[in-house]
Amino acid sequence: MIRFYRFKSFNTGYFSALASSILFGTMPILSKNVVIENSLTISLVIAMVTMLIMIPFASKNTILNLNLLKLTRNNVILVIILALLGTVLAPNIYFIGLRHSSASDAAILSNSEIIFTIILALIVFKEKLIRTNYVALILISVGILIISTKLDFSNLLININEGNILIITSMLMWSFDNNISKILIRKLNPIHIVQIKTTIGAIIIFLLINILNIEIKINNEYIFYTVTLGIISFGLPMLFLYNAIKNLGTILSILILSTSPIFGVIYSVIFLNDKIHSYQVVSILIMIIGILVLYKYRDANNVYQRKDE
Repeated sequence: MIRFYRFKSFNTGYFSALASSILFGTMPILSKNVVIENSLTISLVIAMVTMLIMIPFASKNTILNLNLLKLTRNNVILVIILALLGTVLAPNIYFIGLRHSSASDAAILSNSEIIFTIILALIVFKEKLIRTNYVALILISVGILIISTKLDFSNLLININEGNILIITSMLMWSFDNNISKILIRKLNPIHIVQIKTTIGAIIIFLLINILNIEIKINNEYIFYTVTLGIISFGLPMLFLYNAIKNLGTILSILILSTSPIFGVIYSVIFLNDKIHSYQVVSILIMIIGILVLYKYRDANNVYQRKDE
């Protein structure tokens, strides 16, 4: 019975992280169509859309009271920090940075979220890994390196400009979000966390827009892309990622999420008619092997995870 529970728990987390990766891979394509709009307006729409799409998943009582009564004072502070980092600051800084950075630089720098998340999880939050996880980490990292550099290591020489610094800063903020969420997941359902976080974030952004006297306006041609971005690239991936963190922990979840470039390549081929290159095929195969290593040793991961708890 215990073995079945562990197997079920890992499968839930594994496929949640994979679903998050599949959806998150759409972000580069959809973001191209909205970055010319005001970043605060974009972030507000994304936060509100995310908040609304959680309603069908939540109970009636949760919708009414947002489950705030079950939070301790410390957890309320953590939720506010999550809202500030993951809903207000990181998206705005990312969209602003994207205007001043090339697409290739942004793609490479976005992978720094994975590095920051793992470093914070290991050093600050004391999360642990079994040996096979390090094998998976190396394989996935190699895949990311290949897909980011196109096997031309001169691509690692990124120009340090305002846009690139802002993108790195946003990735650092999201890495804190990833790790802090694990603390709250012990107390709350992931759906409740997303609801509360985006509700608080939307309120803060709305106040900022009014204080700065910014007109809330999005051109009609960008409304569809902004709403779709909120649902497919932010809201649902966030929910699936938090559910994965609940079952797998931060590091394993972020390792699986890091395969999103695979799906980004697939989407660019399907929707943008981009050509797939040999280095992309190699990187995809290496990253798939890394994910299969994680799945093969799922029982060992669960035993270690349960001990850590």
